[in-house]
Amino acid sequence: MSETLVDEALVLDRVPYGDHDLVTALLTRNNGRASLFARGARRRRPRFGAALDLHCLVEAEWRPPRAGTLGVLVRADLLDDHRTLRGDLDGLLLASFAAEAIKETCPEGEPVPSVFALQAALLARLCRSPTEPAAAPTRTWPSLWIAFQIKLLGLLGYAPQLERCAACGAPAPPGKSVLVEMARGGICCRTCREGASTGHLLRSPALAALRRLRDLPLGAEDLPQLGATELEQLRPLLPRALEQLTGRPLKSLPLLRF
Repeated sequence: MSETLVDEALVLDRVPYGDHDLVTALLTRNNGRASLFARGARRRRPRFGAALDLHCLVEAEWRPPRAGTLGVLVRADLLDDHRTLRGDLDGLLLASFAAEAIKETCPEGEPVPSVFALQAALLARLCRSPTEPAAAPTRTWPSLWIAFQIKLLGLLGYAPQLERCAACGAPAPPGKSVLVEMARGGICCRTCREGASTGHLLRSPALAALRRLRDLPLGAEDLPQLGATELEQLRPLLPRALEQLTGRPLKSLPLLRF
């Protein structure tokens, strides 16, 4: 029997296979993303219990894939089911967006411990909502969504330049609106864009909020609350950058309610 690997993992996705089985996508702490065949995971008495529910943290043991085949899940012991997330639809949709973004941008088998830590931090932050004032999640989730995206892009090496022109390095004018062109790497100054009307205009408050969301940890108590104007400006920006990596819009994006 081939050697197995053991690691902590977050469940990103689960796809039914046949009558009783699953193909599950896991993000492991030290071994990257893994797509694994989970035999018997959908039986009346599922072999892995509830450990393969979306967003669960598990200790997984699996046999690595051979050429042309999936790896095989041997064991999945539930460590944290993030149960409090189930009662918050907006938080659950945000967690699902993040899981899809990771699944579509992180290559199979390439260790990305920083991305694992980012998703774990997001889930932990989303699960804090019951102890906060009732209105807090409604205000905070859009900020978390923006923060997650720009942090993920940074960890993947695609964060937009927000302080200087991505082409010539000229400093962004303080207190002024800027044009961000994700295809060119971030802010594009007036000279470098040569009068072109492409790109996405960010006014100074939205740019300042984006910089702060990039720099603060997801669990920070002083995570900025986005006003309607800032959110409107920032909403389309980062999904376009992710789309450039994945080649298509994320399926979970239209489901978000903010």
